Amino acid sequence: MLEGSSHRCEIGPENRGSSYNSKTIRVYISQKREIKIDDKVIGRHGNKGIISKILPRQDMPYLQYGRPVDMVFNSLGVPSRMNVGQLYECSLGLAWSPLDRHY
Repeated sequence: MLEGSSHRCEIGPENRGSSYNSKTIRVYISQKREIKIDDKVIGRHGNKGIISKILPRQDMPYLQYGRPVDMVFNSLGVPSRMNVGQLYECSLGLAWSPLDRHY
């Protein structure tokens, strides 16, 4: 059994090819776990990457007001893949952080 929390449930249309009436039910489950090296990370805009190094908090880069960054990515990947939504996602996440809300 997979342990986690259900965050979305969809009931689809009836399956017409079956001899009896049935419906498709999809349940999306999220699970919190610690990341490790070689885990794949994806964003909402199709960007993806691999965890290559995990550093202690004191060795991580910090923002100007002292908060350590969560993730560092290569900014050259944004214009070459024309993925501007990735920048919007980062900006909105940073804007909501003082309110302790997650985008």
